[in-house]
Amino acid sequence: MEKSLRKYNSEFRKNFKQKLAKLTNKTDCFQIYKIINAELDNKITINNNGMYFNINLLSDKTIELINNYIIDKVETETTTEYSKIVYESYNKDTNIENFINSHKLTNQEKSLIKKYRQK
Repeated sequence: MEKSLRKYNSEFRKNFKQKLAKLTNKTDCFQIYKIINAELDNKITINNNGMYFNINLLSDKTIELINNYIIDKVETETTTEYSKIVYESYNKDTNIENFINSHKLTNQEKSLIKKYRQK
């Protein structure tokens, strides 16, 4: 009996399955479904809870296609999220009134600010 060599072992496939489960965007899920369906065709079960298939039946080529698709999506989404973040330091020169008016503060935080001002 000949032993088949897989590029991606069961441990990799288990971690890969967890990455797939984290996808929530409907268009991304549909694109991945099309890739999987091209190979597995009638070996996919679909019900109200989701889509189920044996990940061990996927070829290495299909896993690479899906993995590249996920990596491209994750990298583009994270770079756009981080580019929106603007660092603004809080120091004594910052106008406290603008901070208080623009943020909802608890009563405890307000009393700390009052004590700080009195000093």
